[in-house]
Amino acid sequence: MNFDKSFALIEALRKESIGVPTLNRASGAYEFHEHSPKVVAVLKLIRAAHGLKELARKTGQGDKWIFCLTAARIAAIQDSK
Repeated sequence: MNFDKSFALIEALRKESIGVPTLNRASGAYEFHEHSPKVVAVLKLIRAAHGLKELARKTGQGDKWIFCLTAARIAAIQDSK
């Protein structure tokens, strides 16, 4: 599994769909100008990708984890209908 290509694609998706966060000087945190389900979904995708990369690094079984995550997402989507 080539995680570098996947991360490049996910990062391009983030920049295209939700833009770049700005620094809120009062809280010291980076924030996106839009607060919507789209922002949440894109950030969850990024977090999942980082988690998969770390699992693959630790276990050497990245493809197995991607299958498990995909199966869990499909089950969650079916349960929400």
